[in-house]
Amino acid sequence: MCEKQKRIEELEKENADLYQTLSNTYKLNAEGRKFEAEREKLNAEEQKFEAERERLLIDTMKMVRDIKYQPILLITPLVVSLIALVAAIAK
Repeated sequence: MCEKQKRIEELEKENADLYQTLSNTYKLNAEGRKFEAEREKLNAEEQKFEAERERLLIDTMKMVRDIKYQPILLITPLVVSLIALVAAIAK
């Protein structure tokens, strides 16, 4: 009977250890899911920032393109005025 009792106690201890291991595994899995959700959230935020950066780059390119033609837009009225002045004087 003593052998059987020892064996039962060993099995109960092994069973308790297995339950503890299972509990730890569940905790680690829950932690892993939490980290995965956080990672996905950060990836979404990174994509949002990347889209904003691209939009700002496009806006900057448009502004530079517009600035390139500003001198022409400023000079054109002056040239037209000078031509009109020369034409008026020539009459």
